[in-house]
Amino acid sequence: GWRLLCPVRWRVGDTDVDLGPAKQRCVLAILLLTPSRSVPVSTLVDRVWDENPPRADNAVARYVARLRRIIGSAGADPSILCFAAGGYRIVVPEECIDLHRARQRAAAARAADGATASELLRAALAGWEPVALAGIPGRWAARVREALQRERLDLVADWAEQDLRLGRGDEVITRLRPVVADHPTAERPVAALMRAL
Repeated sequence: GWRLLCPVRWRVGDTDVDLGPAKQRCVLAILLLTPSRSVPVSTLVDRVWDENPPRADNAVARYVARLRRIIGSAGADPSILCFAAGGYRIVVPEECIDLHRARQRAAAARAADGATASELLRAALAGWEPVALAGIPGRWAARVREALQRERLDLVADWAEQDLRLGRGDEVITRLRPVVADHPTAERPVAALMRAL
């Protein structure tokens, strides 16, 4: 599957596919955030290069062509990455992308309760590393990373509160200590840890 909640990766079977240099992975990450929706070329240029757009107009097209070759050589259909409506889009099911899968599980957890909600939240957090989009440079990536970090901390707090209601204080303490050490100003995880203690 496609991974955004860690270094940007694509795993085919047991193998991580080499997706090329950082800017090329950035193009892919932008498209995977909104799968099946076209992202205008101008938006891609702004997000990948900040204030220093490349002199060549076809820089994005070159990255896309390389990514299509990589997708094809890994045995998938390269036409999932295509030019559409003045931009590019990647057509993959949301459940094949870790971020969207995590969000689906989190939404299901909100509609559930008890042990079911706890398991769904645990599944949503599985594989969600502290640094999403790791290795992707630029201001756009930094903003998305920050937003995803807040989203992860909220999910951690949701899980902790759910498990405290289930009487699993010891597990909450074990899981929250390193999170709170890294994010001492994150109010909800800190409050949940204090209640667990």
